[in-house]
Amino acid sequence: KCLRIKVHKNLCIALLMNCCLYIIMNLLVNIQKLDISSSVPWFCKLLKAFNIYSSMATINWMFVEGFLFHKTLLAPFHQNTRIYLFGYYFIGWIFPTICVVGWALSVEFLSSVREKLCWEGFGNSNTIFIVSVPMIICVAVNFLFLINIIRILLMKLRADNKSDIVTMKAIKATAFLIPLLGKVIVDFFFKSRIQNSF
Repeated sequence: KCLRIKVHKNLCIALLMNCCLYIIMNLLVNIQKLDISSSVPWFCKLLKAFNIYSSMATINWMFVEGFLFHKTLLAPFHQNTRIYLFGYYFIGWIFPTICVVGWALSVEFLSSVREKLCWEGFGNSNTIFIVSVPMIICVAVNFLFLINIIRILLMKLRADNKSDIVTMKAIKATAFLIPLLGKVIVDFFFKSRIQNSF
């Protein structure tokens, strides 16, 4: 029941939700050959909004993981679990809700793609920055966390006079954090941005 395990569980839930939504969308559109955009337009828009929400929640929980690991390295004995847990829940679940609801309302009422079926082409509208900018900021800050984590580990290893082999093992272990802290998500984000869909 420690804070770290709770954060891991929430990240796993966000990842599972993201994967399930992709499977549902692929089943409905690609396998069943359903045209949900014209038959049930509100359901298609709702699926897209949930899809973006799950992507944003996943990135935000990755940010929380990076922040927690960085904070643990800097101050390993400073704990105020309830305050931190509320902040983590806000960053991971509530903030994406606010952004996605604001984005969906702006696309539906203000965007040039509101007339198109299922918000087709929403990636090129000016409203996409409501959700994309916070995600890019989270991944960029996580990248800074990663650099600082490597720097702290190198400083600690040098202070302990460890051999270069141990130092390299620590760097390799830290490099494992790259997917966790969102580098893969950045690649996926820019590839899908080019294809005009999240």
